[in-house]
Amino acid sequence: MKLFRKHVVSGLSAIVGLLCIMMAISMVYAAGETNAGNNMQEMGGEPDLASIKNMTIEMIDKTTESLETMKADANDTTVVTINEYISELETISSNVENAESIEELKTERTSLDELFTAMNEELGLEVPMNGERPEMSGMEGQAGSGSSQMPQMGNQTGPGPAMGNQSNSNPSQMPSMGNQSNGQPPMEGDGPSIKNNSGENSEQMQNTAEESGIFAKIVDFFKSLFGSDSETSVGTESTETSTTTTTSESSAYTQSGETVTESDMEIAATNTDESAIKVNDSGSFTLSDSTIKKTGDTSSNENSDFYGLNAGVLAESGSNIELSNCTVTTDANGANAVFATGSGSSITLSNVKIETSQDGSRGVDATVGGTITCTDVDIITQGAHCATIATDRGSGTINITGGTMSTAGEGSPAVYSTGNITVSDATLTATGSEAAVIEGKNSITLNDCILTGMMKCGVMLYQSFSGDAEVGISVFTMNGGSLTAAVDPLFYSTNTNAVFNLSGVELTGTSGTLLTASADRWGTEGSNGATVAFNANGQELNGNITCDNVSSISVTLQNDTTLTGAIDAENTAGMMALDLDSSSTWNVTGTSYLTSLTDEDSALSNINDNGYTIYYDSSNSANSWLDGKTYDLNGGGKLTPISG
Repeated sequence: MKLFRKHVVSGLSAIVGLLCIMMAISMVYAAGETNAGNNMQEMGGEPDLASIKNMTIEMIDKTTESLETMKADANDTTVVTINEYISELETISSNVENAESIEELKTERTSLDELFTAMNEELGLEVPMNGERPEMSGMEGQAGSGSSQMPQMGNQTGPGPAMGNQSNSNPSQMPSMGNQSNGQPPMEGDGPSIKNNSGENSEQMQNTAEESGIFAKIVDFFKSLFGSDSETSVGTESTETSTTTTTSESSAYTQSGETVTESDMEIAATNTDESAIKVNDSGSFTLSDSTIKKTGDTSSNENSDFYGLNAGVLAESGSNIELSNCTVTTDANGANAVFATGSGSSITLSNVKIETSQDGSRGVDATVGGTITCTDVDIITQGAHCATIATDRGSGTINITGGTMSTAGEGSPAVYSTGNITVSDATLTATGSEAAVIEGKNSITLNDCILTGMMKCGVMLYQSFSGDAEVGISVFTMNGGSLTAAVDPLFYSTNTNAVFNLSGVELTGTSGTLLTASADRWGTEGSNGATVAFNANGQELNGNITCDNVSSISVTLQNDTTLTGAIDAENTAGMMALDLDSSSTWNVTGTSYLTSLTDEDSALSNINDNGYTIYYDSSNSANSWLDGKTYDLNGGGKLTPISG
């Protein structure tokens, strides 16, 4: 069953709204009534594709000029946003230029209207636009509860078409097209009335074309462009607040506002930058027992990563989507499967299967304050840079319960966080990457999960300074479950402040290294190490702890935690601190160096040194309790001071 693209289309408001666009563009951008009039004269009362294309492209060009002017006084973040809008305008302009039919042009005009809406909201550019458009079923008088945000045009005493009876009880901010009074037809005797009679109306419009001027011609053109009696006209599906429209020419679904519930659908998007499902403007869409497919590459990987361009399922601008018993598949570059972006935007998934095949295509992704909640969701990704669970620029929040997630591509951890991610009772595997990664001031919390990383390390906390994540403390917390790292350390941090919290986790590593903090390719050389707090509660820890001279590590062992390994065996750490409670044990497997040592067991009986020497910095005030002395330890080794 095909699901039609849904647009909010109208009759009277669409005509008047688009009339206002032409008038406002003419006035605001000095396009001139003469030029617009000449273009409309060329139409001869019928839609001329070339003329409308020229007018639309002129509108886009003038808008682009305004955006370029705004950049001079904008901050860096706003400039990035403006450039993105300019890029989208260029794409629409190209599509308009290549349009071969009025129907194709209608699609681009709808896209342009949506873009103008976004620019008005985000930049305050005040680009003229259609506003909400109630269902178009004729040209008869419309009075009621519609609400179109249209510019007031003022009373007109000259000739012009009457737009039907307009009652003051209608709160729509419609342009006043002549002298109007409560319940009375406007412009009586001053111009032709537009009625729900296409033949009579066409004849009146044709006969009075010169008398009515540019306004009548624009009305006539847009009536023919959006007329409901066309073979390709939209069907309607009404709700309490507005009207949803569909067209059989597209299998992608777009919903602006409203509350809609559907089931048993097959939804597919094949075009570049087109989502299979897109809900915006605080809309709510519930879908069950359906299949969603996305093909067609993105034109901008950055916009796909940050804002969900080209996603399979996209919720934005405060909208909500709920999917249950569905499958979502994408087979395209930059085609994230499920994406929520913007404060108040949310997606809820239950018993959903997700699979992506190409690069830059994550499973579920939340950005700029978006939220995703999943229950019993299975996710598979195949491409590079395709985490199954991800947040990105501006942060996002994801909560997962149950399910199995696996990645195969390079740079594709099972979990990648530049926001706040919590996963419980799930199995997560990355065969070509780390198991989990946090960038910057963000977090991952795993409860009773099975987490496996087959490449690079188990868990990495870092800061790239790419602008994707705020600078601050990265926090990784794991309670119960298991973590396996097939290569390199179980835990690694660079170029950030990091906290690792472990409680009752079964750890398996093959490298012999538990934790490493060091400089890497990110940040400024000499100051790009990591500052790490490693907290273990009721843990069995196996492996060495290593640190370079621009990094520092503080290890806290509590509640029957046991560490078996050497600490800073090469004496390279900028700072290395160990804090044991009396119930925890350190089994030393090699010569170790500590900047500071704190032990609730003042007799040091919980340190089994196996004949190795532990050196501590006697000049550090934290070691004053040791009084600069050498102590014999269990196992025949010793704890002895070293200065510097």
